[in-house]
Amino acid sequence: MPASNPWRVRARPSFWRALVGATLGLAVAVGAATYVARQREVVLRDAERELQNLGLVLANWVEAGFRSIEQLEVGVLDWIHAEGIDEPGDFTARLSSRDVHEALRARAAALPRVRRLFVTNAEGRTVASSSSWPPPNFTSAGRDFFDALRGDARRDGVLSAPSQSLVDRRWTIYVSRRITAPDGRLLGTVVAAIDLGYFEDLFAGLALGPQSAVGLIQRDGELLAHHPRLERAIGVPIAKSTLLERILSAPKDNVLRGPSPLDGVDRVQAVRSLDGYPLVILATRATDGVLAPWWREAQGIALAVLLVEGLILGIALLTDRMARQRTALHRLALE
Repeated sequence: MPASNPWRVRARPSFWRALVGATLGLAVAVGAATYVARQREVVLRDAERELQNLGLVLANWVEAGFRSIEQLEVGVLDWIHAEGIDEPGDFTARLSSRDVHEALRARAAALPRVRRLFVTNAEGRTVASSSSWPPPNFTSAGRDFFDALRGDARRDGVLSAPSQSLVDRRWTIYVSRRITAPDGRLLGTVVAAIDLGYFEDLFAGLALGPQSAVGLIQRDGELLAHHPRLERAIGVPIAKSTLLERILSAPKDNVLRGPSPLDGVDRVQAVRSLDGYPLVILATRATDGVLAPWWREAQGIALAVLLVEGLILGIALLTDRMARQRTALHRLALE
C-alpha cells in the first residue's frame, strides 16, 4: 500500500482555513457594498420626497397668488359693469378720473405681488392706472397680453411672457382680462403687472441648504424666476434638452435625476405643475450635496471593512502558522 503524502494531508486543512477566511471576507465586503448601495438610494429617495413636498407647497402658494389676482381683476370688471360703463365712448372718459386711480391704487395695495394695476381701452391706450394720475401715455398695442385678447374674442384672460420694464429694467409678467360690452364688443382690458422679483425673494427666504435651487418656468420653456438668481437666463428660452422636455411635459408632479437644463449640474429635481396656469415649479438639489452625508458614511464603512478584512487575514495567517508549528512539533516528537 503506497505511503500517504504528508504534505497533501497538511495542505487540506490549510486550504479549508484559507477558503473559510476568503468566504468570510467576501461576505463582509458584499454585505457592506449592498448596504452602502441601498443607503445611497434611500438618501436620494428621501431628497426626492422632500423636494416634492417643497414643490407642492410652492405650487399651492403661487396658484393662490394668481387666483387672488384673477379675483382682483374680476372685481374691477364687476365694478365697471356696476357703474354702467358699457359704451366705448364712455369708457375712456369715465375711467380717466382721479377717483378711479385711487380705487385702483387701493385694490393693488392689497396684493404686494401686484406692482401696477391698469386699464386700457379697446385700442390699447392706458386710461387708468394705480401708479399715477393722470395715467401715463402708454399703449399696450403690440404686447402679447393685449393683442391676444383683441385678436381672439373667445379668450377671457392671458398670462404674458416675461419682459423688462422700460423704467427700471425689472422683470415683469402681465395678467390681463378682457372687458366686454353687453353685445360682446371689446371695451378694453384690465391688467395686473407682477414683479418677478417677488417670487425670487420668496424662494430666497427658504432654508433650502447648499447647492439647492428653485425656479418658476413657463410651459414654453422661458424662465420667470430663480434662486439663486440667474440674471442672464430670465426671460430667455432654456436650451432644449431631453430633460427639459421631460420637465415641461411632466404630469401634475414628477421627479427626475440628471443634469439641470439651467446650470448643467447633476441634480435631483422635483417638478410640480400649476393647476390652470402654464407654469411649472422646479425644486432641485445638487446630487453631490444630497449624497455628501452618505459619502462620509460610506467612507467610514469602507475603512471598517478594511479593518475587518485585515483582521480576518491576520487570524487566518496566525491560525495557519500555529497549525504548521503543531505539525512540526508532532513530527519532531515522532522522530
